[in-house]
Amino acid sequence: MSEIKRFVANDQRVKNSYGFYVLTSGISLVRFEPNPVMLDGHQLDNKSVIGKWTDIGKEGDLLLMLPEFDQEDANATAIGGKVKRGYIKGCSMGIIWNPDDLEWIGDKLVLTKCELYEVSIVAVPSNMNAIHLYNSKLELQSDELVKTQLSLVPNELNIEDKMNKVQLSVAVLTALGMTEAPKEGVDVAVIEAKVLGLSNQVAALSAENAGYKSAQEANALAEKTAYLDKAVSDGKITTEQKPNFEKLELSMAKSIIEGLPSKQSLSHQISNAGAGKSEVKTMDDFQKLDLTAQLAFKQEQPEAYNKLFTVNG
Repeated sequence: MSEIKRFVANDQRVKNSYGFYVLTSGISLVRFEPNPVMLDGHQLDNKSVIGKWTDIGKEGDLLLMLPEFDQEDANATAIGGKVKRGYIKGCSMGIIWNPDDLEWIGDKLVLTKCELYEVSIVAVPSNMNAIHLYNSKLELQSDELVKTQLSLVPNELNIEDKMNKVQLSVAVLTALGMTEAPKEGVDVAVIEAKVLGLSNQVAALSAENAGYKSAQEANALAEKTAYLDKAVSDGKITTEQKPNFEKLELSMAKSIIEGLPSKQSLSHQISNAGAGKSEVKTMDDFQKLDLTAQLAFKQEQPEAYNKLFTVNG
């Protein structure tokens, strides 16, 4: 009789039966680790608890864990025996998810963030089996509902259009005179038009007060210049956009810029994402990256990603 080995609860390289991949680094264990329950086939009742999971950890593409069966439970002992004898080799995750966290990375639909709720012993390995999906109210979602939600995820046929949209905070929307933004984000061209309109208003006011110079104005200009230079170096705005912001009052410029995302912010959220510009030049280079690196490349280098799929797609 062989020793029980750690089970693979998730392999981000393998597509599940719903047609998407689950990013291992995006699986939260905060809820699961204090109560690492092991169920018999996703049955949410006390009688189906056959043990617990130990030695839980993420190793590269994999989420691994070791089963510990309840030796006082006849069903658990029987299942544990089948595992030891090599007749059962699979487990399946039950996760709390939000369809908004699904994202296309190249030609792969990836769930970039979820929360582990339970892990069950099953006859078929987890990624090849239909994983159980729960909503935020811990309600199991039917196959029909999941398939409907998946059908609503944009398939990125127009990558360039998506790259030109950004999410704005309420403060930025208010500053730009916008009451709400589309779910998919605000087009950069719309934002630039709004900023240009504000710039024209400021220019008109400035014309009325032409000739008025003071030490206070000089200090304010120096402060604004330093702030905008930092915004460019942080990737908040481009060098080409800087002149438009120079026409705004500093407080107005700050209210807009501080709500914009930094181009490199994802590098602090995803570990082991080494997709540098010099490393990904062709579609073959992109396909050789693991899923985590592909996600980082897409988010950190949108222009290179867009060019890659425009040429090869």
